[in-house]
Amino acid sequence: MTDWAAAAVPAEDLTPRIVVADGRMRLDLTTADPAVGLDFPWWDRMSDLAAFADWLGRDDAPDFSDADQGWIFDAARRDDRLCFRQGDLDTGEIFATLSVDRAVFLQRFQTALATAPA
Repeated sequence: MTDWAAAAVPAEDLTPRIVVADGRMRLDLTTADPAVGLDFPWWDRMSDLAAFADWLGRDDAPDFSDADQGWIFDAARRDDRLCFRQGDLDTGEIFATLSVDRAVFLQRFQTALATAPA
C-alpha cells in the first residue's frame, strides 16, 4: 500500500477557518493562494468537527478518514507534519494533498475554535 502522505505538498500557511453562513458552519483550510486549500462541505455543525478535533489532539490515534456524499477527507501524522488529502469518493479524483508543521497547525486550529462564531 502506498503512503499517500508522502506526496503531500508543503503548505506552511495552511490555516483553519470556521465560517458560518446561512445558518450553517463550515471548516475551511485555506492558504494565501485561493486555489490551494481544502473545504469540508458536509461538516455543517460544530459537533461534526469533534472526531477530527479529538484526532488532532492525540498522538496515538491511527490515520483519520471521513467520507460523506461523495466527498472524502484523510489526515495523517508523519513525523512533525500533518498531512491532509481531499477528494471525490465516487470517482477517486484527489483535489488536494497538503502538509503543514503540526505544532503550528494545532495552534491555528485552537485559535479557530476559540474564535468560532456561536
